[in-house]
Amino acid sequence: MCCRPLSSPLQADILMVTDGEIPHPSEEILSQLGAARDSLGLEVHGLLVGRSVTPPMEALCTHLHVFKSWSVVGAQNA
Repeated sequence: MCCRPLSSPLQADILMVTDGEIPHPSEEILSQLGAARDSLGLEVHGLLVGRSVTPPMEALCTHLHVFKSWSVVGAQNA
């Protein structure tokens, strides 16, 4: 078994994979994420495939990981 099961779905974090071209989140979404971070320790990891960090991703994510090119991970048709 590669992963241990969570005792509760409330222990899960979020991984967003995008090129960063997403709309800015509403204040309601940001408020709910903030509350989950404070009360549950939620972390939102953003995996950006592209050259720049965007304001929506900065607002949503606690951690940003940027891949400027698919060739970094061995892609042949990057």
